[in-house]
Amino acid sequence: MPNPTEGRLLIRRSGDDLRTAMLIVRGIDGRSMLEERVPGTSAMLNVEAWAAGVYMLELVTDDGARSTVRFVKR
Repeated sequence: MPNPTEGRLLIRRSGDDLRTAMLIVRGIDGRSMLEERVPGTSAMLNVEAWAAGVYMLELVTDDGARSTVRFVKR
């Protein structure tokens, strides 16, 4: 995942975890930008049209495991 980014983020989950996860992206103000289900271990996220700023990306698996990463959109 390039961070900061100007357009696209490659999201990769480590290990052998093939469970479907919910991808949630929020602005630093808490506003929801995106919520979608992500199968498998990777996904491409296009943020070209989003405003510059700081965002929080969270992956939540069906069993409740959570991972959160901050990224910057230029």
